[in-house]
Amino acid sequence: MVDSSARLQKYYASAPAGEIAREGLSLFHSAFSQTWHFTNFPEAFSANVRGGSVDFLIHPFTFREPDASTTGKLEVLVDIYNSGRDFIAELQAAAADASSRIELEYNVYLDPNTDAEKTILLDVQAVSPSQDTSSATLRAVGANVLNSPYPRTYYRTSKFPGLRR
Repeated sequence: MVDSSARLQKYYASAPAGEIAREGLSLFHSAFSQTWHFTNFPEAFSANVRGGSVDFLIHPFTFREPDASTTGKLEVLVDIYNSGRDFIAELQAAAADASSRIELEYNVYLDPNTDAEKTILLDVQAVSPSQDTSSATLRAVGANVLNSPYPRTYYRTSKFPGLRR
């Protein structure tokens, strides 16, 4: 699910003075020793995830938003850096558990201690650790968007004659 608020759309369009977007990455799995909450922001902050307040730890990551795809699946790559071997081993063990997938939630916050302005929910399909096992790349997949009713039901040639080819 990708949901951007009007305030976040305005932020992306013009970056109003004083507004700073904080990215949050949360990883959920029953085999984890804890639920992991990371931020790229230079200071830790608290915000709401799944109805409860959590503390985001400063931890470098790169979230590459999905591109258009012919398969209709939202596929993203997430690089998590300088993680340490224990965290990477925990990630690999959870990824090997075929009974349940690692859930990844990417949130964008404009204010700490609030709900996210944008949320993307994904399932991690693969974990690729670096050679020194201090970082990893996660391949995560979201919902199939090709079969969703919007925009197929909205963009009709009766409403938009310019679509006729």
